[in-house]
Amino acid sequence: MNFTKEEFKNRLKKVQSSMQDKGIELLISQDPSNMNYLTGYDAWSFYYAQCVIVHVNCDEPICFVRDQDAGGAYIKTYLKDENIIKYNEKYIHTWPLHPYDALVDL
Repeated sequence: MNFTKEEFKNRLKKVQSSMQDKGIELLISQDPSNMNYLTGYDAWSFYYAQCVIVHVNCDEPICFVRDQDAGGAYIKTYLKDENIIKYNEKYIHTWPLHPYDALVDL
């Protein structure tokens, strides 16, 4: 990681404070730079569905990535393993399935 765990926690607190001020309970970000800012995840996998989910009252965000990219999330982020949610490759390019179907099913 390029930054300390404490730095990422401070960033999360700032985002959560802003969410609270605006009445936002859950934030979902697909932007690779926002994912990196909040978790340290920086894989070049943005061409597939992936996101970071921030709840206003949780200690860590959730990183949602495809199964093949989860290794990078385990290595590059400060997140606990249980906060890295991976989806199966069967959701990619398989109409009518979509990766976010796996997220909704959680």
